[in-house]
Amino acid sequence: MSHPLLRTVCAAALIAAAPVAFADQAENPKETIIVTATRAPTPILKTGQSVAVLDAATIENKQALNVAELLALTPSATIAQNGGLGTVATTRIRGAESDHTIYVLDGIRLADPTQIGGNINAGLLIAGDIERIEVVRGPFATLWGSGAVGGVVSLSSKQVTRPLEGRFSLEGLEDYGAVRLSLGGKQDKLTWRLAAGRTKESDLSALKSGTEIDTFSQNQYRLGLGYAISDAHAVTLSALRTRSHSDYDNFGDTADYGNVLESVYSLGYRFTGANMTHALSLSQVDSERHDYSGTDVENLNGKGKVRTFDYTGTAHLSDVTRLVFGASHEQSEATYQAYGGPVMDKDVSIDSLFVQASHDFTDAFNLTASLRYADHETFGDHTIGHVSASYLATDNLVLRASFGQGFNAPSLYQLYSDTGNPDLAPEKAESGEIGVDYYMTARRARVSLTAFKRETKNHFTYVNCYEAPIALCDDRGEWGGYYLNRARTEAEGLELEFEGDLTVNTRLRANYSHVIAKDAVTDIDLPRRPRHLGNIDITHTVTPDFNIGLGLRYAGSTRDSDFSTRRLKPYGVLDLRAAYQIRERITVYGRVENLGDADYETAGGYSVPGRRLWLGLRADLF
Repeated sequence: MSHPLLRTVCAAALIAAAPVAFADQAENPKETIIVTATRAPTPILKTGQSVAVLDAATIENKQALNVAELLALTPSATIAQNGGLGTVATTRIRGAESDHTIYVLDGIRLADPTQIGGNINAGLLIAGDIERIEVVRGPFATLWGSGAVGGVVSLSSKQVTRPLEGRFSLEGLEDYGAVRLSLGGKQDKLTWRLAAGRTKESDLSALKSGTEIDTFSQNQYRLGLGYAISDAHAVTLSALRTRSHSDYDNFGDTADYGNVLESVYSLGYRFTGANMTHALSLSQVDSERHDYSGTDVENLNGKGKVRTFDYTGTAHLSDVTRLVFGASHEQSEATYQAYGGPVMDKDVSIDSLFVQASHDFTDAFNLTASLRYADHETFGDHTIGHVSASYLATDNLVLRASFGQGFNAPSLYQLYSDTGNPDLAPEKAESGEIGVDYYMTARRARVSLTAFKRETKNHFTYVNCYEAPIALCDDRGEWGGYYLNRARTEAEGLELEFEGDLTVNTRLRANYSHVIAKDAVTDIDLPRRPRHLGNIDITHTVTPDFNIGLGLRYAGSTRDSDFSTRRLKPYGVLDLRAAYQIRERITVYGRVENLGDADYETAGGYSVPGRRLWLGLRADLF
């Protein structure tokens, strides 16, 4: 029986290398370099901020198909999805809303003005060509702008390192799978990369009680070019195009479906001097959404566009003082119509300036402070700040602390759509954390304990008039819904992490998070934010060519929605995986997802995949 994806004709494209270089997880974890928190390569010891790094080896060993699965490995991250692959997925970090997390791909902020919070649908982020993920927990709006109240997820696509390289991979079974092909090379001053991939799933109804199979398919094409004009000057060009088809169940076991076309284009220039760098980029993110009923009647027509001009400079004023500074102009546009209602056609711009200074007062003590000034076309000007400190108390012990402010303007959808509210006020947040990291160099290990707290004023929430008290819906009709501001919400918690070698051949990544997120006025927990979260992931190298792994993910009970009494039950999901390099360039691999066939929900009434077997082949072509 032939694999249906074998008939897929693969063609072009993969985004060029990220604008700054980094290494994978260092032999000594203290030497890990991160780039997200400071917009410049920075040792993790000097960030003062909680950062989880998933390097190339971790991503490949985990065999995860989408980014959401990988984010769920990190502390205080919860994923809720309305069905299988491609359906709407929301990621909440430290109890914040999903649109409080900014996604950045190779330095380009991803956005979709037709989505509720102006963010992207994380359910459409396939991990096939992602080489590295950095997850910054806590606000970092000073460097990344409106929306980064809960955190920043930085995705880096695979980079070219050799004159000619390529990879082909195929995985899955008949009803689900993925196929990918990439080619690239680095010759003299030119770097290029092309890749294509297709992902498909057709064995699951999005609705838990449904009988109709809902199909998901996605084709993705990427192109990246880089040219070194000289040792100091370089230009890059990148393009990404993704076309997705998703069947979904909205009001019952329906035959509704949607098509999404997303494109990301970027042109960049970089100057690298002895003590200073300058980076300019022009980017455009386009999105087009069409939803249809089972009778092919169009229920939704949405088009969005975000154009961004971004400048970032870095300067080493001395061996102990560093500056990061910049400016950005962002223009967002959205045209949206749902169920034949009024057409929303709106746009908004934001102009920003930011600066960050980092100073090593001693070899052991570092202090970093940043400010951002933003002029929002609708909500005026706002200035926010962030400060963090790290102290190397001993050779193995690091103490750190940070405090930051966040500002988040309502999206065009939340203001002007058929469920919008033009009277919404911007969200404002303050968040602090303290933490301690202990490094065991002999085991390439790190143990961390972090306590955090966040307060958000004017928190956006959706009032569903199917469930809400009559008093909240008098002006909206019996069947409507709309957005309003909560007076104040709070989130606080503890995070315990370990990553390191148990033995020479066995590596463990484990974490436990206790998160309390609630409405500060009513003292009621916010929905879909379990108080208890845990992960255990073990990889054992049997021989240099053969490794096996086991992953266990746990989430506690949580409320399903704001006005419903329904609770989602706690659950644990166990995965098993293995990979064997049969020849120098050929690896076979496989996994069993949800080994125990756990029956659980991340969103009330919606399905999750049961036990699944995946078989795969990966071949390096050159």
